[in-house]
Amino acid sequence: MTAPLETEIRTERLLLRPLAAADAPAIERLAGDERVARLTARLPHPYPAGAAEAFIAMALGQERGGAGRWFAITRADGPDALLGVIGLEADDDGTVEIGYWLGVPAWGQGLMSEAVPAVVAFARQWRPGARIAAHTFPENVASQRVLEKAGFRRNGVGVCQAPARDRKTVRNAPLFVFAPDETA
Repeated sequence: MTAPLETEIRTERLLLRPLAAADAPAIERLAGDERVARLTARLPHPYPAGAAEAFIAMALGQERGGAGRWFAITRADGPDALLGVIGLEADDDGTVEIGYWLGVPAWGQGLMSEAVPAVVAFARQWRPGARIAAHTFPENVASQRVLEKAGFRRNGVGVCQAPARDRKTVRNAPLFVFAPDETA
């Protein structure tokens, strides 16, 4: 049994809070930007009407079932203005997969480099001892750098399921695994 977990995570500049139905318009607008969607496995482009509501319902269902934890990324001083989403999903093999995206207006500010370590710390409490992993598209160098700064190490390549992309799977997707004992 896991310990009770906080429903919000605070960092220096961010509040990572539970997703809410009110986030749907911002998700649709931000995730609908092709620049955001093209390097994610699950964000379809164009982003269909109603997809944000379906995503929020799926995320809340995963949370109720203990299979996932999802957070709206917001600024600590503006918790109603969604900047992006970050989440954890427990795979059948016990691995916890981290995934995230950030809307273009928030790019280049180091916000994801602040959010990922906080969510990894949360994951270590949520699923003690679980392997924490992430896949990226080969060309998504910015995301790879975020993971490396958060203590992940590249661990070869693998198959990344990409249902929102034409290719459906990415066979040479870099695999990153959190390696806390190796961080400096």
